[in-house]
Amino acid sequence: MYVVVVGSRNWQDEQSQKLVNSVLDQLYQKYSGLVIVSSSCDQGVGCIVKSRCLKDKKTFQLVEYQVRLFVDLPRSKLAQVHKARNAALEELGEVFHVFVDDDRRGTFEDLIERLQRSGRGDLTHIHYKREVMQIPAEVTE
Repeated sequence: MYVVVVGSRNWQDEQSQKLVNSVLDQLYQKYSGLVIVSSSCDQGVGCIVKSRCLKDKKTFQLVEYQVRLFVDLPRSKLAQVHKARNAALEELGEVFHVFVDDDRRGTFEDLIERLQRSGRGDLTHIHYKREVMQIPAEVTE
């Protein structure tokens, strides 16, 4: 089971780590053959996911979909690159967990819109930072 776990680069505090790790624990309990797919793993949610998966390699398998940019491009061209990454995540993933900021800006919003348009919105779980203290009791499909 490929489960995409991605989100905001701004999720870096202790509460963010608690929520992301709680979701990872629940995913491990729910799915046999779990493979976590993440992106933008240098900071924020991606970094939390990568650190946890690499620290506990017996429990978690990780595919890091990495896009490294060594260019100076206008914002619209950068968005095109991130949309292509999101298309790959959409293609690979079977279930999606996206950790967003309250303002709902960022490149993973395109992924959420893609999933909704494709009719896979029911497999998409959106987590808000303000809900960190309300850690879900169970991950649902």
